[in-house]
Amino acid sequence: MNGKHEPDSEFLEKLEWQISREVRRRNRTAPPRSRMKGPRSVPAFAVIGLMLLSMGAGAAAVAAAYQAQGGERRDILTSGFERRVQLARERLAMTTEQLQATERRVSLGAAKREDLLDWRAKAAEAEAQLKSLELELEEIRITGHEPLSDISSPLVSGRDFVNERLRVGMTIPEAALELEQARMREAEKRFSLGTAEYLDVEAARARAVEAEAALEAFRRKVSIRQLFLNRKLDAVAADLRVLEAEAALRRKSLGSQVELARKELERAVKKFELGTSQKVQQAEAALRMQLLEAELAKTELDLALVRRQIEQRGGKE
Repeated sequence: MNGKHEPDSEFLEKLEWQISREVRRRNRTAPPRSRMKGPRSVPAFAVIGLMLLSMGAGAAAVAAAYQAQGGERRDILTSGFERRVQLARERLAMTTEQLQATERRVSLGAAKREDLLDWRAKAAEAEAQLKSLELELEEIRITGHEPLSDISSPLVSGRDFVNERLRVGMTIPEAALELEQARMREAEKRFSLGTAEYLDVEAARARAVEAEAALEAFRRKVSIRQLFLNRKLDAVAADLRVLEAEAALRRKSLGSQVELARKELERAVKKFELGTSQKVQQAEAALRMQLLEAELAKTELDLALVRRQIEQRGGKE
């Protein structure tokens, strides 16, 4: 199915084949014109009428078969997603149990607040996965096909499943951002006390930037989705805007990683010069920075190409 509740090409091909077969069969079994009795036009119309009735019956049979196939497909999808939902529930239960145990340890001073935030982030991810799967299962029960995830997907029975799943998914980077910001503050504290290096702070800051970029990506997609539903963006423009947002935020995340890799390389070079590290460590740091720079360059190109397509469309949004 094509997502708009119209017959797909397979159904149309089967229908055309059924009609063609019925026409050929009727042509083979129709009595010769010379043996027909009565006015010559009457038998011809009678044959045509019978052909149309048979063709209609054939089409109905194919449609019924198609519906049966669709029902079977719906049952298979539903069963599969029900199992996934059950597994997600079990994962959430185990994660929640670990979170509660960590909360008790923190209250007793046997664990750090970072440990608590870590389990909160894991619990948020598990809960979001469960809710997202439940939403997908609801959509399957309505449509009978795989859930639609494109930003330009249509509403399903008046319901915006795409937006609902986006908002559920947003809770994951929200929890991750809280965790990484806490880790960054802790790294800054340890650095001020002389128990951590400055690069530890930079690494924590880079992770916080990644989490923030992920959260911003979800917010941007929600905004684009609303513009599409309000008919301020057509489907192509909406999809292009999503690609633009993803590339821009990926560039931001990679930029912080490249900067961190550059500082790590500088440290590796200094350590090698001081004789406290081997050449291989310097080479590894250099390779890591080069790979990240290459990925950043590719992302820059992707972003430029998408923006060019947007500009070429001009006022078509």
